[in-house]
Amino acid sequence: MGAIGYSTGGSFSPDGQRIAFITNASGVPNVWMANTDGSDLKQVTHSEDQVGGVSWNPVNDTLALDIAPGGGLNRQRYLRYSSSAENEAGMDCWLHDTDTGENRLIAKNQGIGSCLLSPDATQAVVWRMVSRGNTNLYLVDLQSGTEQLLTPHVGVALSQSPLWLDNDTVVFASNVDRVIAPTIVLHGANDTNVPVVEAEQVVENLQERGVPVQYVLFEDEGHGWGKVENRVTSDVEIVRWFEEHL
Repeated sequence: MGAIGYSTGGSFSPDGQRIAFITNASGVPNVWMANTDGSDLKQVTHSEDQVGGVSWNPVNDTLALDIAPGGGLNRQRYLRYSSSAENEAGMDCWLHDTDTGENRLIAKNQGIGSCLLSPDATQAVVWRMVSRGNTNLYLVDLQSGTEQLLTPHVGVALSQSPLWLDNDTVVFASNVDRVIAPTIVLHGANDTNVPVVEAEQVVENLQERGVPVQYVLFEDEGHGWGKVENRVTSDVEIVRWFEEHL
């Protein structure tokens, strides 16, 4: 089989004149850099372990790398990173001082989380997973530690991919209150992966906004349908739903 080349993970320098990215042009994925006009292309790292991510420091001319030793899933992060080192229940957000070597906890997360620094490194947007299919973004002041919820919502919604435009403006993707089409929700009462209360919150939110919604609850099922009669009922209800609303 022939090797397939790729380039990914572009990150612009603070002055917008250069871009760092990952490519396997040399065999192992490493960081390369070029001017934004395509000139002065050069390889920056020569790691035997694959580089999985690169991000430019917003306040100086250094790069943060995400390296997978041995090509495995154990990764080493530099500058801002997420870690469960002091919290087995979550991925806290940390800041690494490259001058002093000190690590500073900037946000605790009860579950999966990550952070993105503002250009002047005085604030951070923290992404937190509440449950599968349900996330939030918070604005954290790094000096005081105060947090502001940016994505209040009822029920389940996704908010992700934050991007700082400047020190005062951050944009992100979200589907909060975006569902307007007729919706059918099927759920198992004994679901331990996605608690039934989350399905009920979705239904309640849609009802409050006047969106047609049907709720089918299987009292004897968990995450998925194990019983044949419930599979049949599920298929019948879905077909009826489409016949009514398509």
